[in-house]
Amino acid sequence: MSVLNLLVNCNGIEIDPVIPNLVSSFVKIITIGIPVVLIVMSMLDLLKAVMSEEEQKKALKKLIDRTKYAVLVFLLPSLVSIVLGFVVTDREKFTCVDCFIRGNCSNASENNTKEQKGLVVSPAKANLSIDRTFKLTSNVQDVTYTSKDESIAKVSPDGTVRGMKEGSTTILVETEDGQTKEIPITVAKNAENKNVAVEKLNYDEASYDMVVGETEPYIPEVTPVDADTSKIEYTSTKPNVATVTADGNVTALSEGSTEIQAKTDNAQSKIKINVVKEEIIIPVKSIKVSSSIGLKVGETKALKPVIKPSDATNQNVEYTSSDASVASVDQTGTITALKEGKANIITKVDGKIAITVVTVASKDIAVSSISASESKKTITVNTTYQIQTKIKPSNATNTTLKYSSSDKKIATVSSDGIVKGKKAGKAVITIQSNNKKTTKVTITVKDSNKIHFIKTSASSDCILLESNGKYAMIDTGRKSDYKAIKNYLDNLNVEKLEFLILTHNHGDHVGSAYNIIKKYKPTTLYLKKYHGNDVVGTNGTYIQESVDKNRNRYKEYLAEAKEVGTKIIFLDDKADGYAIQLNKMNLKNYNLENHLIDSSPYAKVASENVNSISTLVTIGSIKTYLTSDLSYESVANPIAEKIGKVDVYKVTHHGYIHGTSEVEAGIVRPKYAIVTNTRALLKEKETTAIPRITKYTNKLYYSGENTIIVDYSNKKVQITKK
Repeated sequence: MSVLNLLVNCNGIEIDPVIPNLVSSFVKIITIGIPVVLIVMSMLDLLKAVMSEEEQKKALKKLIDRTKYAVLVFLLPSLVSIVLGFVVTDREKFTCVDCFIRGNCSNASENNTKEQKGLVVSPAKANLSIDRTFKLTSNVQDVTYTSKDESIAKVSPDGTVRGMKEGSTTILVETEDGQTKEIPITVAKNAENKNVAVEKLNYDEASYDMVVGETEPYIPEVTPVDADTSKIEYTSTKPNVATVTADGNVTALSEGSTEIQAKTDNAQSKIKINVVKEEIIIPVKSIKVSSSIGLKVGETKALKPVIKPSDATNQNVEYTSSDASVASVDQTGTITALKEGKANIITKVDGKIAITVVTVASKDIAVSSISASESKKTITVNTTYQIQTKIKPSNATNTTLKYSSSDKKIATVSSDGIVKGKKAGKAVITIQSNNKKTTKVTITVKDSNKIHFIKTSASSDCILLESNGKYAMIDTGRKSDYKAIKNYLDNLNVEKLEFLILTHNHGDHVGSAYNIIKKYKPTTLYLKKYHGNDVVGTNGTYIQESVDKNRNRYKEYLAEAKEVGTKIIFLDDKADGYAIQLNKMNLKNYNLENHLIDSSPYAKVASENVNSISTLVTIGSIKTYLTSDLSYESVANPIAEKIGKVDVYKVTHHGYIHGTSEVEAGIVRPKYAIVTNTRALLKEKETTAIPRITKYTNKLYYSGENTIIVDYSNKKVQITKK
């Protein structure tokens, strides 16, 4: 039991609460008893004076006087407390008096108890080095931490403080009921903790799971908090599984387990890192097989299912027969004809099914006619088309067909009737049965050139180039955009990218680069080196933490490119106008100088946007200029002068105010403009670059609202929204 429950503290004097309770009881008796006695005495006087008028007047006067005295006595304790409230400034003395007069001793104990539960924060002050951290702890839950100068020291919601640059500041710790503490923080290159030895290292958990390609800091808690953490040594028992830097940043490289050990002369701690591969499930979109087959009893035929996409995760095909007594099928897809009749062979994979009608006859039944589902078909270069045929009678036994092309330079055809466009022109595909019955399909092959501005999250870039069945990409949107991008590419049956251009190393342009490279394995990756001298703060400041995040992302997608065998070409080693070709598309890349190298005047004062690679795409005589985020006029305007007037123009930096300049807009004068943003988001800004573009065209399209497809196939620009 607390001492405060036994004693009342009045300005340092401890008094047994029995005494003030007795005093307060006595005061109550006086304040109530005396007024009652006085009133009773006055009533008796009145009764005695009933018969005498003079005595009545005397008794009434006594009654009034005694009533005044009774009221005064009754109110006396309250009057004393009111007077003391004005006179006594020492609250402890007043509480003590109130305890004696009113018996409010419990309140005094509660107040003292409340004072003892004040906010305590540890440590009371701290010295640390730049990029080092320690954690503040409090005896009160639900406190908020605020740094008075985040450029010197940052603090996270859990109380972790990181040194940013040399200087002094304070961390304000505040409770919900308004209690506060200020913790002085000193940050230095060689902090005062230099000679404070680490006594203890401790990891919160015994193990952590990571995905191949991830980089995360795993730094143990240090005791004392102001110890010199620069002497902590990190090692990995299996560096082929995961490596660790001198700062405790762990990078997962391959599947397996390793131990990361943090060690000083006096202490050590370790954690287990379990590395797994990120599993990306690719669902089956469709499955196709022959729609009908004719067989004689005893004959066999193997089905050849075509699964789309070809790299779908589930490739386990199942076969069943509706009547196994007529035609059976094994799990390799081989059908055996057993007796006359019909049976449906059901091919199933990942919930998708296809049906083949098998007709079994006891003798040869000749083909009487062949027909194709389409007599004319237009396809594009490097795309395919499956010819669908119908044979009569349906129970014909020898249904083998031969396919031939009149011009293999225009279109080829496989033994299964799959036509592939080779170059623009016309070719006739002849289909012939064993008994010389024929039909023909005219195939027209056209060039196909499209640029897809894929709908991603507002203010992010992902541009797909398509030319005669070949695909390439410029930028990959944010990390959160990957699912939408993948679904779009899968619907186009894109399986591989010829190349990928990453215009600059900001998350809204390269966020999904790692996953895109892993899934679509581009033959070549074009980009500029990332030097990290990038102004990435929302208020135009250089923030090392954000730069480190960008650098880690850069390292991750480069490592994945090497893993899948992608050739990496750094364009800052090339001259402006570096040419790349995608079939009929000719690309020229500009702004290849790296403006953020250490010796550049832009370093740490300019955004990575100044490094944006801009690309001119030419298809025949049609010019499309893709500007990325190149919003620095001194760099952008001279490039625009080289390019001149264009047909299609991507508005710089998502249409924001510092995007396309008046000068650049006046040079390019586009017929069509694409804005990688939404109108709603741009309306939230006070001003935008859009009015500069609308001086020259009112044909604006917003890829933050819809996928915008620019089609050049008919030697003119056609734009559709999807």
